Amino acid sequence: MALTTVQAVKALASITTEDEDDVLTALLGGVNETVLGWLRRRIEMATYTEILSGDDGRFLRLSEYPVLSLTSVYLDHGAHYGQSDDPFPATTLLDGELDYALVKTTPMAGAPSVPVAQVGLIERIGGPWPGISRRTLGSLSMTREKAAGNVKVTYVAGYATVPQDLALAAGLLVLRARQALPTGLMATSESLIDYSVAYAQAQGNKGGPGADTVSWLIGSTLARYRRAG
Repeated sequence: MALTTVQAVKALASITTEDEDDVLTALLGGVNETVLGWLRRRIEMATYTEILSGDDGRFLRLSEYPVLSLTSVYLDHGAHYGQSDDPFPATTLLDGELDYALVKTTPMAGAPSVPVAQVGLIERIGGPWPGISRRTLGSLSMTREKAAGNVKVTYVAGYATVPQDLALAAGLLVLRARQALPTGLMATSESLIDYSVAYAQAQGNKGGPGADTVSWLIGSTLARYRRAG
């Protein structure tokens, strides 16, 4: 999913001609991939399948969110991340009413009566998501460890449209990249991780948004959408 469009970027900068469309398209593609990689998650609404490992805790965290619904959850102690001879057979399908529940706490934007799982947590009902017992070399006792891919979850998650604040942050990053071209501002350093951007102004500067305010807006927005861990 594209986080923004060339038309939206042009509107932000009051660009009315098509002279820079090719450059903006290239910059937008690079910014889009960089931002999604840094967020460590997808944004678009889709059906995802993920294999997780039980650790004897009550909760498992999905990679994509907000989670709108769970399609199926399987628990197979011998699945080995789906690489066993017959991983996750029908007999390992869990009951969505008795065995697990999706933690829903945050209303979906535009539909306050429809809660979603904003952080993608699945709670095990009546016990933990089991790990495995293992005896280490030289030890007589068994220890509990994280399982090897024993849970498979299929679920629907993401946004039908890109959130407005995230689209704005992506658009501003495209304009920052545009300003960093030789005809605009020369970037001396840029980091999405610590949200700092410093620029040295070149001759013939076309102008642009103030670095402090815009850097804060971009950084704080991306931080809200970045997957932890």
